[in-house]
Amino acid sequence: MVTMVMNDHGYGVIRHIQDALADGRLFGDDILNPNLEGLAALAGMPYFRISKAEEVTEVLQKALAVSGPALVEVDMNAIGPFPPYAPFNTMGKHAERAAR
Repeated sequence: MVTMVMNDHGYGVIRHIQDALADGRLFGDDILNPNLEGLAALAGMPYFRISKAEEVTEVLQKALAVSGPALVEVDMNAIGPFPPYAPFNTMGKHAERAAR
């Protein structure tokens, strides 16, 4: 079993909603994330990290080859900007971006 954590180092859904509807005034979107590599080690699980979109296939193949559970952290900030989650792409300025 592979568990993937899409880590944007915060609460991205809330960040996108506030960005669209509150003119970028943010509150409650910045959370303290655990050290996922340390958490995996504590649980005795292999840990993998994806920092580039081009690494997804290779890293997932390695994680899926593990006999037992594995943790894959996807560093969304290292990969780059990502669109808001549906249905939030219909809100405010995100709707304008989605139409492009």
